Amino acid sequence: MIIQCASLAFWVPLEIYQIETFGHPTWLILLRFKNIIAFALGKREAWHLNTPAMFEDSWDAAHITAWNFLPSLLRHIGATPLWVVHLLYALWFAALLALLFTSVQLMCAARRCNNKE
Repeated sequence: MIIQCASLAFWVPLEIYQIETFGHPTWLILLRFKNIIAFALGKREAWHLNTPAMFEDSWDAAHITAWNFLPSLLRHIGATPLWVVHLLYALWFAALLALLFTSVQLMCAARRCNNKE
């Protein structure tokens, strides 16, 4: 599950550009986690994870230099009013809370059902 979530953190071509520059063999999953940590700490340039090819296409550069999460992308590109970005963050947070609440309720119901048997 952690690897699946990590695969969604950035746009897919990020590692493709890096592999073309760094060469093979490349441990793709480890590179993804390194990208996540470097991006979160603001160390992509210091850790030499940026490649010239990443910035040749402005569309790719806009997506590669932001989290692959709709509110983050909209905020990064700057074409959307900030209130819309904040609204999307609130909706995602509310959906996450609802999912968490529902999961807890299902686990409690499953425990009650198992105790009756």
